[in-house]
Amino acid sequence: MPLFPVDKGIHRMAKRLQIVRPKAGEAETGQTIERTLTTPATQCFPLHVLMFAHAKKYCRPRNPKCRQCNLAMMCPSGKLRLRHRKSDAIDAAPTRRPRPVILSRSASAGLIKHGDEEVD
Repeated sequence: MPLFPVDKGIHRMAKRLQIVRPKAGEAETGQTIERTLTTPATQCFPLHVLMFAHAKKYCRPRNPKCRQCNLAMMCPSGKLRLRHRKSDAIDAAPTRRPRPVILSRSASAGLIKHGDEEVD
C-alpha cells in the first residue's frame, strides 16, 4: 500500500531530523514523508518498521542515545547534543572515588577501654 503510517516515534524523528516543521502534526509528517520518498510504494511499510525500531531504540523521547545513533551526523538535534559533551569523558568508564580508611575501627581493637584495665 502506498501509505506511510506515522506514530509518535516516527513523528519525533522527523522533527529532530528537521524533515518537517517543528509545529507539524502527525498527519502533516506522513504527507511530507510520502512526498519526499524516492523509494517505490512497496517499500513504505518496511521503511516505517525500520524508522519505528530506530525511534524506539535510539531516538527516545527522553535521553536519546545520540552517541550510538548512525544518523547523529545528519541530525541537527544529535549534533547539538554531541557538541556539548566531551568525547573522552563519555567514553571513559566512570571512576569511583577510593573510600577513606577509617583508622578508628582497626586501631581501637587492641586498645584497653576505660574501666577494663589489666592488672599486672
